[in-house]
Amino acid sequence: MKKIRVLHVLNMLNNGGIENLIMNMMRKIDREKYQFCFALIEHNPGHFDAEVKALGGEIYLFDNTEKSLKNYRKSLTRIIRDYGPFDVVHSHCYFFSGYILGIAKKCGVKVRIAHAHDTLKERAQTLPRRLYQQFMRMLIRINATNLVGCSASACRFVFGKDASFQVVVNGIDPDRFKFSKESRSLVRNELGLADRHVFVHVGRFSAQKNHRYLLRVFQEYVKIDKHARLLLVGWGGLANEIERWIEMLDLQNNVLMIGPCDAPERYYCAADCFLLPSLFEGFGIVSVEAQCSGLPCILSNTVPRECKALEYTWFIQTTDDDISQWVKTMERAVLVSIERPKCAERIKGSVFDIETTVQILAGVYSSAEHMGTGGQAVGE
Repeated sequence: MKKIRVLHVLNMLNNGGIENLIMNMMRKIDREKYQFCFALIEHNPGHFDAEVKALGGEIYLFDNTEKSLKNYRKSLTRIIRDYGPFDVVHSHCYFFSGYILGIAKKCGVKVRIAHAHDTLKERAQTLPRRLYQQFMRMLIRINATNLVGCSASACRFVFGKDASFQVVVNGIDPDRFKFSKESRSLVRNELGLADRHVFVHVGRFSAQKNHRYLLRVFQEYVKIDKHARLLLVGWGGLANEIERWIEMLDLQNNVLMIGPCDAPERYYCAADCFLLPSLFEGFGIVSVEAQCSGLPCILSNTVPRECKALEYTWFIQTTDDDISQWVKTMERAVLVSIERPKCAERIKGSVFDIETTVQILAGVYSSAEHMGTGGQAVGE
């Protein structure tokens, strides 16, 4: 049987949200019918390179001698023509998807997907930047056959408020994140947590994740629960700065920096509450992982509501005046009674299950079998 070949275009295969979504899909999709290939803009070794190849995928690299539109066009054209044919090009390049999918269209790729993953990048929204976004939105509509995104807000941000799009939430593997009493005991013993109240944050150490606000909130909470602990799972460019903030706020005995981690589920099991005060999120998949593990979750009000899978999830603003509301909600959260092992069963089969995500996107990929050469763009 001829496989449907899908070319994912993205920067690199880091251990980030986009990459984890694609890899979760690759593990679950019928690899006898679909082959995932990757066109990577950056040449740095990726976290998932070895697994991609083990699962039958292929990795191709852009020529990085210069960063220019001409070079990107030549590189992607070469990849499609030399290693194709590809039935689908699935672009994860935010606004730049408009240009990527234009190249795919010229190369005769039938299904061209623009995927919105975020609501705001960390660059300032200057006039030139806004003009660039407006122009790329136009290119996306001209060149994409399908517009999908992890939330309605992410889709509206990337595609425009009046665009016709499909929301496909980022699914997870419920079995992986199911609460384990044994894992909870093991991690708590390893970290010397005993019977303390434990809060956890999972995410890269970047301005977007708002660690400074998180630490200010936790500083206030510790005033009423001095033995509480906060686990920071992740790593990134702000690691040293976060360490300084911890010292400035005198939280050295209360905050544990876990570092980069391939098994965040261990720390969800050990914790009593999950905190995510992000400045913006396209979806917030870590919050779904935490809910699957049976954790009450307190999220910033900029996190899309689509990530609310279970009832004990609260959304709060992140102003100075709202710190007390975070603290009160944390007090409430650690007292909530949840049958944690049953939470994964509630996620299973829902829109938050990776099997559902795979089913939806596999349907989009399979539409290539019924399309003529080129494929009609959403704006045509």
